[in-house]
Amino acid sequence: MPVFGLAMAALVVGFEWFVQASFGPVGVVALVFLAVGLKAGHTACSCVGAAMLAVLVAQLI
Repeated sequence: MPVFGLAMAALVVGFEWFVQASFGPVGVVALVFLAVGLKAGHTACSCVGAAMLAVLVAQLI
């Protein structure tokens, strides 16, 4: 079990680094909004985070 937890932590840190490198600080803020909204069950917060990430991804394409 500790190996699974360590692997998941490394995956989360890697994904956060990827978002930071690709989208900058705005991407990290969007990711935080999305994560907090999903964790707290706050629909508006998660929608704001998802919309911010969608706009950032749309600019990349």
